Amino acid sequence: MKRYGAYINVSRFLAVDGVRNFRDFGGYPVQDGGIVRERILFRSGDLNNITEEGETTLQRLRIADVFDLRSPPEVQKKGIIDASRFGAVRHHIPVFRNEDYYTPEGLSKRWKLYTTGGIKGFVEAYWMIISQCHNTLKQIITIILQRPISKPVLIHCTAGKDRTGIICAVLLSALGVPDDIVV
Repeated sequence: MKRYGAYINVSRFLAVDGVRNFRDFGGYPVQDGGIVRERILFRSGDLNNITEEGETTLQRLRIADVFDLRSPPEVQKKGIIDASRFGAVRHHIPVFRNEDYYTPEGLSKRWKLYTTGGIKGFVEAYWMIISQCHNTLKQIITIILQRPISKPVLIHCTAGKDRTGIICAVLLSALGVPDDIVV
């Protein structure tokens, strides 16, 4: 692995009451010698169980835009929160728009890939995400580019790891973070 100097010492995981897997995905070195700004790009699991204390934390972090990657059936099942309560605008930009993806058969197929396919299963499951996320990425990047650079954003799906992780990896790569760090 190539060395890129010292990483800025920023705690990636942050405690946001009622939100799982909340973290900063800034602070990584880029190939031209710079660093991705910290406290601007955040990722997490869904916000459905956020408490007032958690909302206060998001307000302190100045989150301006919340990108919700969950599918329409996920949103319908779990609901949405009013992001304006902590000063943000919610953008529902699902990675998967196809209702069949969340049928019992679709869920079963993906679960089987994750649990019995080993590494190949994960690669195939992640490839499904990559093949579906082009429009989502385009919309997120368009919105981010229209905002002042100082306005922090939060990207989330249900668990904040698969869809969110891939979107964040692509964004970090586009910012110039070396592949061996992104992966």
